[in-house]
Amino acid sequence: MRYAIVTDIHANWQSWDVTLKDIRKRGVDSILCLGDVVGYGPSPVRVLESTYENCDGFILGNHDAVIGNRLDSDLFNDHAKQIIEWTRQQMSEQAVDLFANMSLRMEGPGFECAHAELAVPGRFGYIYQAEDSLESFSSSQSPLMFVGHTHLPGYFQCDIRRGEVKK
Repeated sequence: MRYAIVTDIHANWQSWDVTLKDIRKRGVDSILCLGDVVGYGPSPVRVLESTYENCDGFILGNHDAVIGNRLDSDLFNDHAKQIIEWTRQQMSEQAVDLFANMSLRMEGPGFECAHAELAVPGRFGYIYQAEDSLESFSSSQSPLMFVGHTHLPGYFQCDIRRGEVKK
């Protein structure tokens, strides 16, 4: 099984469209979305409809959680709060219900996913440094984990017996 893992699309139609076309060219079997389909970008409805049609699995991101009334927009900086509140006005009740009931974690054969950290996914903690990932490694039995949220690529490996994490 070949997976494509996408995250933090943030209502950016042009980026999502190019990404989806590239995924299709590569013959991927399944697309998994790790959240934040909405927020920041100008096309939340279009991107949500397309990701819903094309992705086989979804988990909730922090911007999505605001739309689903599971997270308070007051936790965001002023700019992000203004945009997510505009986004909320664009969303249908069906979209609100989708985000209200979306899972915070996803499992597959030999892997586990969350939008941010895996230890407490609803906390939406950031994993920037190797040390930030230790709690997530400790909370999972899966040998492989995928997260988004930071908008930065990274790779961390952990020897949980020794409590060592390296980049």
